[in-house]
Amino acid sequence: MRRVKRPGPGQGKQAESENKKEDKEMDLTELTLKELKAGRLDLVSSLLAEGKETGVAEGRDAGVKAERERILAIQAKASAFGDGFGELSDELVKNGATLEKAEGQFKDKKIELLQKEAPASPGPGDDPTKNDGADAGLSGKELWASQYEKDPKVREEFSSKENYIGFMRAETSGRVKLLKK
Repeated sequence: MRRVKRPGPGQGKQAESENKKEDKEMDLTELTLKELKAGRLDLVSSLLAEGKETGVAEGRDAGVKAERERILAIQAKASAFGDGFGELSDELVKNGATLEKAEGQFKDKKIELLQKEAPASPGPGDDPTKNDGADAGLSGKELWASQYEKDPKVREEFSSKENYIGFMRAETSGRVKLLKK
């Protein structure tokens, strides 16, 4: 049997003040999560719930802010390309496209519009858009690749097929002009 030491007369208040002093002097730096869970599960649960609520709110706010920025950036890029890009912009926003993907789509549509508006021939003389023989039915990149493969003068002037195709794209869009003597 264990003996329990009980405070004598007048010692009860002294024992209580020593317990309070011990609580105030308790070193919490050594406290582990395991000990806290064992001793104060209610406190641990409360802290976890508060942290989760805060994390969810911060994550939601960050997500909303990022989505707004994405939408505004896509709309700004669409307006930089001119009129007629609103529907494409709305579609890209709806489908969750990145700004980079949206910009690529805008460029493709702008090139398509410019090609439709471009005259059949850049000036007097032969019409470079006419295809006869084996190249009939080819257009754009396929046509230029075929021309590069068939024409030794073209291969002599351009170091690679990609360079020739790039030049032809630039010439077709009006970014390059040939100067003749």
